[in-house]
Amino acid sequence: SRDVRIIYNAHGWAFLRDTSKWKKKLYALIEKTLLSVTDKVVNVSMYEYNAACKYGLSKSKLAVVYSGVSEKETISNITASYPVNKINILFVGRFDKPKGIDYLLREFSKCKRTDLHLTVIGDNVVGDSRIIEKQDTNTITFRGWVPHHELASYYKGCDVVIMPSRWEAFGLVAVEAMKYKKPVIVSDRGALPELIKDQVNGYVFDFDNPESLQQIFYKLDSNELAYLGEKAREIFVKSFQQKNMIKKTVSIYKDLIDKR
Repeated sequence: SRDVRIIYNAHGWAFLRDTSKWKKKLYALIEKTLLSVTDKVVNVSMYEYNAACKYGLSKSKLAVVYSGVSEKETISNITASYPVNKINILFVGRFDKPKGIDYLLREFSKCKRTDLHLTVIGDNVVGDSRIIEKQDTNTITFRGWVPHHELASYYKGCDVVIMPSRWEAFGLVAVEAMKYKKPVIVSDRGALPELIKDQVNGYVFDFDNPESLQQIFYKLDSNELAYLGEKAREIFVKSFQQKNMIKKTVSIYKDLIDKR
């Protein structure tokens, strides 16, 4: 037998990406082959776990461990600047196709409410995604990349965070938002509905029906968002703290060691 144990974390199976069917089958075949020399595979969500099962990976080798972040607040020496007397919506992420920034900008431009403001943190990335023109308007502000230690100030200052993803293996931005008592608007894609429950700690819209996102925009209310934010913090404390992730990961290591 081998003297070492191999643990693998895909953090986004290649066969779940938006690509052709034959590529997905090829990726799944490669993963199944490599599984023969792997003792345990950690999935970051039930979405990942169920997909792995669907593509024929052995359930006995699969585990689920949600990613987590430290419960300690990051101290920032800046105060994020947001328009006053507005409901401030925050997007954080790369400008690539899976993150859905193009979808968000298109739908947000259709909204007639003048008391909503969208702040976008992130930038274009190398790849096949369409380049997003970063043009500030009365309702949209582009901040470019922001150092991670300054993000806390933006989370604290906004009213709600939005993740209009086409695909998401987990959704760390949602967890970081909940840490700072912010509800999250998410698409119904990938693992996002596992993290955000509609009208509990945010809102879930149907990606294939843009009108459902418009309906959320039109019903946003500051008091309701603050209430959902409190619930978001409770869910973060219960399920998404870093110490929970570490505890479960260590348990997997111990189980494999004991089986030697």
